[in-house]
Amino acid sequence: MLLKFSKYSGCGNDFILIDNRTSFFPIEKAPIVQKLCKRCTGIGADGVILLEDSLHSDFRMRIFNADGTEAEMCGNGIRCLMKFVQDLGVKQKNIIFETFLRPLAVSIKGDLVSVEMGLPFDIKYDIPLKIEGEGYKVHYINTGVPHIVLLTEALENFELSGLGPKFRHHIQFAPQGANLNVTQLMPNGELWNRTFERGVEGETQACGTGCAAVAVIANKYLGICSPIKVRTRSLELIEISIAHEGPDIKTLTMTGPAAKVFAGEVDLYFEG
Repeated sequence: MLLKFSKYSGCGNDFILIDNRTSFFPIEKAPIVQKLCKRCTGIGADGVILLEDSLHSDFRMRIFNADGTEAEMCGNGIRCLMKFVQDLGVKQKNIIFETFLRPLAVSIKGDLVSVEMGLPFDIKYDIPLKIEGEGYKVHYINTGVPHIVLLTEALENFELSGLGPKFRHHIQFAPQGANLNVTQLMPNGELWNRTFERGVEGETQACGTGCAAVAVIANKYLGICSPIKVRTRSLELIEISIAHEGPDIKTLTMTGPAAKVFAGEVDLYFEG
């Protein structure tokens, strides 16, 4: 069965985009998602995003991680979905997408896409963790998906591939686990961030909800004023704008690039 797809990238976080408004993609078959996302033998991606009809919003977004599990939301992914919708001929510059978690307003201006992320929740500060005998102080926040934030002064030296799974699967965050973000404030005022992502089970080139998470923590802990620029592993920038009402966050907006890489057809049941 041949399936039309498009490949998009949001700061190096790459996705397979499929117009599923006829509801034919076999979402119950996780091995198909795994094969499509597999590097070298498949299309290769961090996830598969389906565009679907919605009863309550303009469109519905469903996203599946590279391991086949369904995610609540994805910041880079929803920006890519907005570009995909435009490329399908939809001319609206402001669109409401239904997501697993909540509806999100997305707008486009040139090459940049902005997403009203909704309010972060389940925030916990100063959580002590012990990993391989080493003590750490981390913060926890949900900006659409759950994130651990570790502020450091030695980002490049952090062994993310080895330590990432230890944080991601720590009993403190069971049963769903959490993404790990390791973040450093640079002399130019930017935050540099690396993310170990659930579902991909490795470091990605960027994580939109992760950038939002580290921006909120840095705003509180480091006194960084909005808008906050977050430099991703791919070296591209995501900008996070935070508006407050008293001590509380009123709005959280993410702005960043998204681009089409290529399009094609794939046999859903290929051997890969």
